[in-house]
Amino acid sequence: MAVQKGKNEKLRQIIKMLYEYELRHNNRNYSDIYEKVICEYLEFFPSEDIDLNSDNFKNCYPDPDNSLTGLSFELAGRGLVTPKIISRAGISNFAFKLTSNGKALFENKEELEKQFPSVEDNFAFVVMSFSENKVLKDAYELGIKATIKKCGYNCIRVDEIEHNRRITDKVIECIKSAKFIIADLTEQRPNCYYELGFAHALEKEVIHLVKEGEVIHFDIKDYNFIVYSSITELAERLEERIINTIGKMDKE
Repeated sequence: MAVQKGKNEKLRQIIKMLYEYELRHNNRNYSDIYEKVICEYLEFFPSEDIDLNSDNFKNCYPDPDNSLTGLSFELAGRGLVTPKIISRAGISNFAFKLTSNGKALFENKEELEKQFPSVEDNFAFVVMSFSENKVLKDAYELGIKATIKKCGYNCIRVDEIEHNRRITDKVIECIKSAKFIIADLTEQRPNCYYELGFAHALEKEVIHLVKEGEVIHFDIKDYNFIVYSSITELAERLEERIINTIGKMDKE
């Protein structure tokens, strides 16, 4: 599920592409109204084998794996683009143009970043209980934090951040921006399950942890938890999981 970084970048790329295409479209001369209306839309053509300089493909962009088309429909669901079916040589393809909301979003860089946040390559966010339980304190400091740093990433937990906002807003911002999430559900805190659900909804890469003997709620039991009985086991297994699913961050 490690798609969030590339996904948000592609969504912003599509919005930028459609915005710039419309600017070029408005400056062109067209032979008739039909051609002008058709060319309002940028067509994602399911092949790399097209000549973008040809008049036949002047409103096309190659999309051999249909990934741009799929993401454009996601933008359509958010009211940012409008889809249209265009027939070419008996084959129907999808084309898109920005709505007024889509254009306004592209022109508001702050709001664009808020809706499709960039991901920081070196930042992992930790979701867990902040209790005085020594086991959890050691799990964080000696197991989670130390291992994340060993793998080359910065480690952030919301109680370590100075801010003047609601803590929930800061948590959401951190989840959106993090490269991956570590979620330790020991003590079964409701806020941790809320934050985990938000991370899942964003399709973030999440490494799930729990102390041996703790109950895991039925609706997330099928996730591949690291169930640890000691800090040493936690550190070893977490390092292995990060290396194999996220990858180590090379230090410059």
